[in-house]
Amino acid sequence: VSSLASERYFKEVLHFTSLDSERHRFREVCMSVVRRAGRFLAAGIAAVADLRQEKVCRIAVQGGVYENLEALREQIDLELQKLFAHTGTTMELQFVKDGHIRGALVAAAGCSL
Repeated sequence: VSSLASERYFKEVLHFTSLDSERHRFREVCMSVVRRAGRFLAAGIAAVADLRQEKVCRIAVQGGVYENLEALREQIDLELQKLFAHTGTTMELQFVKDGHIRGALVAAAGCSL
């Protein structure tokens, strides 16, 4: 997205007037949401992985937000590292494009090996 289109979006759609300060504040709010979502997702993934009680657990992830939002992927990885640091469990998240059914089957087969 060009900076001109981005600037027009902030003015016309979001009605931001003071672009620099309001963009910064808006970005901070968005990053807070990303961090919180990453913590919740990591907790859910950790709960499933903990039930498996395996040293290596592969989990397939499908979704545009996970695919396109690097900050979310990084937050999930960070939280999983914190949660499993003391256990020696290795978590492997793998994005599966358009694979909500096929990807789940592959992940299940991979986790059961």
